[in-house]
Amino acid sequence: MAKVQQKSEKISAFGGIFFVLDKFDRILSSVIDSHLGLRSKLIGYQYSEIIRDGNANVRFMQAETHRRFFEMMRSFGIHVRSFRADCGSYSEDIVKMVMEHTDKFYIRAERYAGLYEKVKRQTGWTTVEIGFQQYDVQSFPFESFEDVKHCRLVVQRQRKQKGEQLDIFDGEYTYRCILTNDWGMTDEEIILHYNKRGSAEQVFDRQNNDFGWAHLPKSFMNQNTVFLLITAMAANFYRYIVALPLMAVLFGIKATDRVKSFGQSLGQAYGAYPSTCPND
Repeated sequence: MAKVQQKSEKISAFGGIFFVLDKFDRILSSVIDSHLGLRSKLIGYQYSEIIRDGNANVRFMQAETHRRFFEMMRSFGIHVRSFRADCGSYSEDIVKMVMEHTDKFYIRAERYAGLYEKVKRQTGWTTVEIGFQQYDVQSFPFESFEDVKHCRLVVQRQRKQKGEQLDIFDGEYTYRCILTNDWGMTDEEIILHYNKRGSAEQVFDRQNNDFGWAHLPKSFMNQNTVFLLITAMAANFYRYIVALPLMAVLFGIKATDRVKSFGQSLGQAYGAYPSTCPND
């Protein structure tokens, strides 16, 4: 017979009880925010959210982290020519930091009503084909950040399909915007260049799901660094192996197969051969 375990609604996943969180919200949140102010004047994030939610917002200390990263790269004689990031880096202090340390940057602009109202008023759209789909593109000077100069916003829009749900920002079109200081490439070229960052994210997806990066095995960074390096080398070796033509001929393995599919294909191939072991 299955056990039925009653769970108290007073116990949270935080490991404490709800009235502690309520006390924090009522007493400490206002004190923290009144002294530190807003973390982002544009969006309105508060410092108390970091403690209350248990997780830092993606923009928290990001500019400082980028500064240390760029300075470390420079110390090794490496200069970053092109920087691409999603809307988690769309903040004035982050953009300013990136501009100081790179030649060109391409950052996805965040969706908010003021920006999209300006985008939807633009005229003179050009139709292009990107990824076998039709888009309208154009760009205009960016002026939403006071201390960010000589940048432009590259916009692509696509008419929504019949029956597709409309939202408060897009209306009849789906809009995507890229903030950049690159005035040399065309609008289409910038969109294609930005879209290449998706392939880099797939590398992390493979590492997280196929090579254990999602759950690091140790408690200390030095030990985890060794694990990350070894599994990265293993991933490179794996990609080399599955790309060999012989793998497709013998086992039906494609160069794009993930580790799980690779194991299944090997298992099926092994099972197809009769066992040479003598019977007991």
